[in-house]
Formats: sequence, structure tokens, C-alpha cells
Amino acid sequence: MSLLPALFTAGGGLAQHFSVLFHPIASEYDLLGKFPQAAHTIQNVEAYHAALDELRAAISPELELIESRVVGPVKELQGVMKAIRKTITKRDHKVSDYCILRDVLS
Repeated sequence: MSLLPALFTAGGGLAQHFSVLFHPIASEYDLLGKFPQAAHTIQNVEAYHAALDELRAAISPELELIESRVVGPVKELQGVMKAIRKTITKRDHKVSDYCILRDVLS
């Protein structure tokens, strides 16, 4: 579950870099004059950045809730299952050792 916040952070960083690229200092470069077909993209970069931030803010509490109510108990169950498997394996080894010893003694 830690991958989704990282994905939103990376998307926000990408949007921020797009914003820097598409809005250079006014005297530095005129993107709209040089590339008029990119006007729609240039105008929507800020909206994209804002939408990603809003999405991250809306999804983060839900992810934390899923983490606490689903992922945490499942990890605990996996630990219990691992201990059970270990105990079963240990018992199987003891049984096989007992059988070998019994066959040797008889």
C-alpha cells in the first residue's frame, strides 16, 4: 500500500516539472508564440497539478483506513500462519526421526 502514495508524489512532481517547463520566465522563451498548437496543454498544466494534489488529498485517508483495517490484520494473520507452518514442519521432522529410530531399534 505504500506504492500508491509514492505514485501520487511522483505524479505531483511530474506536474510541477511540467509547470516549470511550460511556464518559463516571460522574457526567456515564448512558448505560445513559437508553438500555438500547444496552447491547450500550456493552459491546463496548472489544472493538472491541482487535480493531482486534490486526488492525493482525497485518497490518502482512504489508503490509511485500508492499511489499518485490512493490511495490518492480514500481515498479522500471515505471521500466525508462518508460525503454524513452522510448528507443523517441526512435528513432521520429529515424527520422521522417531520412525527412523524405531526402525533402527527393531
